[in-house]
Amino acid sequence: MAKRNNGAPGIDGVTFKAVEEGGIEDFLKQIRTELVSGTYKPLRNRRKEIPKGNDKVRVLGIPSIKDRVVQGALKLILKVGGKKGVPQGGVISPLLSNIYLNEVDKMLERAKEVTRNGRYTYIEYSRFADDLVILVDGFSKWNWLVDAANKRLLEELEKLDVQLNREKSKLVDLTRGETFSFLGFDFRRAKTRRGKLGVLVTPRMKARTALLSRLKEVFRRFRSQPLDRIVAEINPILRGWVNYFRIGNSSQCFGYVKDWVERKIRRHLMRARKRSGFGWNRWSRAWLYKTFGLFNNYKVYMKHSPIKGE
Repeated sequence: MAKRNNGAPGIDGVTFKAVEEGGIEDFLKQIRTELVSGTYKPLRNRRKEIPKGNDKVRVLGIPSIKDRVVQGALKLILKVGGKKGVPQGGVISPLLSNIYLNEVDKMLERAKEVTRNGRYTYIEYSRFADDLVILVDGFSKWNWLVDAANKRLLEELEKLDVQLNREKSKLVDLTRGETFSFLGFDFRRAKTRRGKLGVLVTPRMKARTALLSRLKEVFRRFRSQPLDRIVAEINPILRGWVNYFRIGNSSQCFGYVKDWVERKIRRHLMRARKRSGFGWNRWSRAWLYKTFGLFNNYKVYMKHSPIKGE
């Protein structure tokens, strides 16, 4: 593709003829090695001035042939991503999503500004890669904004030649007790302790179940090992999971996880002594955490706040 467009050599002076004489396969293999190892670095473009008339010139930036090949490969990947959707789980998936959906962000930012009233906004959105949530104020006067936002989203995706996943997309009304999930959290409307309406943000049951399954496997594999070894394995898992979910209203979920882990720890200690039970009278909770250094930072950083105007 790069050769078909012809063009002069870049700043390194390497021509298409030189590449062919040196061996195309070796040339491509070198590029692949650099890309895979992370050592690939594009060269500076060669500047060339083209007369425009009226004593003016247009300055062209001419990339090297190697860089043109890499750019062409990326272009092919982006074309496939646009036609078939972004591959789930691929390391390049977030990058492709951000490139394609950047225009959607711009459209939603404009919608926020158009409907803004001073410091109050009536439409908000959050996007991570190709997961997107659009939020609209719950007052009935903004019902038209729900339809308008949905229509504009579909129009923008159509321009980008990106297909919306209809099975995973839905319209949710929190004021009617409906819920939605986003990035591992469940969102629902509820009353605060002061009787005001707010939004509860809690870890999904699916996320908690996956964590406990992973921890259970560690306890199974290290059943005959000293407890120090198990704690060294589960602490990083717990720390990472809790750090991700320690926002919103995660206290109850954290309490369940903490109790579950402590029970597994106690059972391990009792089995090592060929005894049944959990040793509630034998070891205090403080002793367990102090002696073995078991992860104990289940603090939640942020509580929900009431919805303004409701």
